Amino acid sequence: MQQVLLDFRTAPPAGGGDTAHLAASSGAQFRGDHWVLRAGGEAVIGFCCSPGSPLGRVTLVGSPRHVARRPVEIRMEANGTLVWTREGLPSSRTRELERFDIPASVLRPGQNALTVRNCGPEDSVYRLYKVFFEPLT
Repeated sequence: MQQVLLDFRTAPPAGGGDTAHLAASSGAQFRGDHWVLRAGGEAVIGFCCSPGSPLGRVTLVGSPRHVARRPVEIRMEANGTLVWTREGLPSSRTRELERFDIPASVLRPGQNALTVRNCGPEDSVYRLYKVFFEPLT
C-alpha cells in the first residue's frame, strides 16, 4: 500500500481504493483547515488495506489545547481495538507529529476504521490537521 494522506485543509476524498476518508464524526466540528474534537468527541477515518499489503504506521498532525492547562488524553482505535493513547500537555497552536504502529493482527483486507477520540476533561480540545498512513519497511 502506498502512503495515503488525509488532509483536512481540503474536502476529504471519496472512499475507495487505497484512499482514506472521514467516515463519521461526533462531538467534532470542522474549522476551515482542521477538525476540533471536544471532550468526548471523535472522528472516524475509513481506509482500505489491500490483501498482502498491511498498514504499518500512522502519523497524526494535531494540537492539544486545554483551557484549564491540564493534560489532554487522545485515544486511537483501529477496528475497535485500542492501538495508541497519549496524554498530551496543552499547547497554543503548535502542531505536533504523533507516530504509532497498528498491529497487523488488528487490520483486515478491505475497509478498516481508525477512530480518534478525545477522552480528556470537560473543557479539553484536540485539533486534528492531517493523517498519514504508510507501510512499515
